[in-house]
Amino acid sequence: MAQWVKAIEVAVEHYQNTAGDPPTAEVLAAWDDEHGQLVKIETWQRLTYQKNWKLFLVALSVRGIRPVGDVLTPQQKLAIEWITNFTDTRSIPQKLRALGIPVMQWNLWLKDRVFKELLDQRSERIIEEAKGAVTLTMTQRALSGDARMIEYFDKRAGRNPDKQEAVDGREVIRTVVDVLAAHLSKDHPDLMRAIAAELEVRLNLNA
Repeated sequence: MAQWVKAIEVAVEHYQNTAGDPPTAEVLAAWDDEHGQLVKIETWQRLTYQKNWKLFLVALSVRGIRPVGDVLTPQQKLAIEWITNFTDTRSIPQKLRALGIPVMQWNLWLKDRVFKELLDQRSERIIEEAKGAVTLTMTQRALSGDARMIEYFDKRAGRNPDKQEAVDGREVIRTVVDVLAAHLSKDHPDLMRAIAAELEVRLNLNA
């Protein structure tokens, strides 16, 4: 039973990281081998039997996973591949026209839960994969003198050039006390001491 549960967890991880690619026992065994070998090879071998595999797929469906490769049409899968290809800078309508898919048809597909889930998963994976390339491009632009990119990196590092530096409160107090001392200390020493003491107390309360 423990091996069965581990096999399900491996299948879930594979599903999440491959955006719903339809698994087989052989594919999952290879994935498991690359990521720590949680399941014994004998367990994967038993799952190659048709009866066991059907039961395994039922267990996966309980986890909300089903092999979408058996549900989507080749045209739908191709559309997702094209739409999520960030190296192709054409707009979505342009890509759909190239595939011969009407925009209305695409909008209908987006209402299908399985299609939308696969599209979202592939999009998230593309975003994750693109982070490094985006950061590198922005860094290159900043190094070449792009003011907007330099400002972005300043803010990302916590240096906001638009924000004025906070004034040191104690310096303000010292300045106020010095000014008051010049005018009050000789004629009103008690008042001067009272003001200085209250300023010090208020400063400590706000620290």
